[in-house]
Amino acid sequence: ILFQKALAPASIKRILSSIKSMYSYGFRIGYFQFDVGKPLRIPSSKDTLSERILSEEQVQTLIQSTNNPRDHLMLKVFYYTGLRVSEVASLKWKDLQPRDKSGQICVLTKGSRTNILLLPEFLWNALITYRNGKSEDEPIFRSRKGSHLCSGQIERIIAKIGRDAKISKSTCCPHMLRHSHASHALDNGCPIHLVQKQ
Repeated sequence: ILFQKALAPASIKRILSSIKSMYSYGFRIGYFQFDVGKPLRIPSSKDTLSERILSEEQVQTLIQSTNNPRDHLMLKVFYYTGLRVSEVASLKWKDLQPRDKSGQICVLTKGSRTNILLLPEFLWNALITYRNGKSEDEPIFRSRKGSHLCSGQIERIIAKIGRDAKISKSTCCPHMLRHSHASHALDNGCPIHLVQKQ
């Protein structure tokens, strides 16, 4: 049935793994007499990570291809911090704190953990210039109505910028910038444990 629904191989693998795990857990706690999921074979799916990584040149093309100050800065924040779309969408000005000549950003990550990221000086300066007196509780990246941009809006904005920039990848998305950030950081000698932590 799953194969008739035109689902992506990764989606099918995730669903089958969840089913297998549920039966295995039920058997371990004594809810099921047999682990009926044990014979289930999970199909392998193609690793498409390389398809979701932009080159450094493509990232700069993407960033420079919009004249909208908000979108230009948002692309920089995604790339230079590696944040998730939900984390960027929820940012307020009070999440920024000065630190030495630069600053840091405090985000609530997956699992409700707090993560503090140091910002490059040029990005910190760009954020402070863009703020232009806005209050602590205002969103950093606002919609036309003045509220937070939602994740879907951000994804559509970045997809359109990618199309306009003629990036030779299927669809540009925030997660692509996150993967690119991690890949380029490792390529440039950043220790793997720091990349994993971020």
